Amino acid sequence: MSNPDFDYVTWYAGCYIVMILFIFVVLMQVGDGHGKVDLDRHVGVRVPRPSHDAKEAAVEAEQQSTNQAEILQLEEDIAAHLKMPLKTIKLYWDSFKRYDADGSGSVSHEELKSMLIEVIGTAPAEDEIQRIIRDVDTDANGTLDFAEFCTVCKLTDIHGDMNNDELHESFMIWTEGAPKLSFDRMRLALTTMGDKLTEEEVEEFIADADVDKNGTMEFDEYVRAMTWAKE
Repeated sequence: MSNPDFDYVTWYAGCYIVMILFIFVVLMQVGDGHGKVDLDRHVGVRVPRPSHDAKEAAVEAEQQSTNQAEILQLEEDIAAHLKMPLKTIKLYWDSFKRYDADGSGSVSHEELKSMLIEVIGTAPAEDEIQRIIRDVDTDANGTLDFAEFCTVCKLTDIHGDMNNDELHESFMIWTEGAPKLSFDRMRLALTTMGDKLTEEEVEEFIADADVDKNGTMEFDEYVRAMTWAKE
């Protein structure tokens, strides 16, 4: 028989609350302490979950490796074309990145001007810069890609091997189109570029190169001096 004094509603409500609490405790025990079930731990298999950052890092590393391989191939091709040591082309690549200030992948008129100021110690005339670009800009787009930049570097590096046409172009760059090269500028080149000479070696070089003793170097003297430099 039912007890008329027994509160069935309260009893059922209490049982319901106890059941909810029991389920919550069980879930906490099989979970990670925060109410989340750790399926990996209970199944015995650890499923890797790479983060978004890790995926991006892997893609970036792969892209960087590809870029380095492409750059090396480009350097090797240019070294073979210009008949220059690969280590020299690698130095040109470092210079190219430095002078390509806007990261466009090419050297503009203004960026080339900055390079020539550093190399020859003064800013060439605008028409001279245009002439240099016109002479080496094989695709005629008004800027210098890395291969074209290497050609300019070769012409300004008086220690490099050059044929007669390249020697003339080199002479014109250093003289800014003038018929004579001052020994002050030659001294700058010999002491700051490539296999740098000591002051004593420079004085000896100039004394031998200045055949007519007029304090300047004409093109024929320049060619003779460059021939001696290679010996």
